[in-house]
Amino acid sequence: GSLKGVDLGLASLEGAILIEANLERATLSHADLQNTALQRANLQEAVLGATNLQGASLWNANLQGALLWSADLQGADLIGANLREAGLISANLHGVKNMTIGQLREAAQASLKGATLPDGTTLPDDDTWEEAFEAWCETVETDKEGFIKVKD
Repeated sequence: GSLKGVDLGLASLEGAILIEANLERATLSHADLQNTALQRANLQEAVLGATNLQGASLWNANLQGALLWSADLQGADLIGANLREAGLISANLHGVKNMTIGQLREAAQASLKGATLPDGTTLPDDDTWEEAFEAWCETVETDKEGFIKVKD
């Protein structure tokens, strides 16, 4: 079924199974999607501002152009997720699993201003964020698969 364009702002969907769901352009602002199964879900251009995505499974999810300002993605699994031009302003990515520098670079095409990165580093909340992000990319540790190492 398609939930394309649906407004689920403030909804509590904790632990829901939304595998392969079509949530393109859906509004999920302030929704509770903690531990939700969103593998291969289409969240293209979805509005996910201040959404709780802690521990969510976002394997191969399409988040292209999604707005994730102030979203909490702590401990979410982003293996293979498309983050091209996903707006992650002030988003919390601390402890995100299976994320690559390439995925973050794709998100940076929109913005990572003020975002907390997987290793706990917080980027500046001003125009210097891009320079700080590039410096971080040069020093961050990755594992043999290319995933950013996170501290427990």
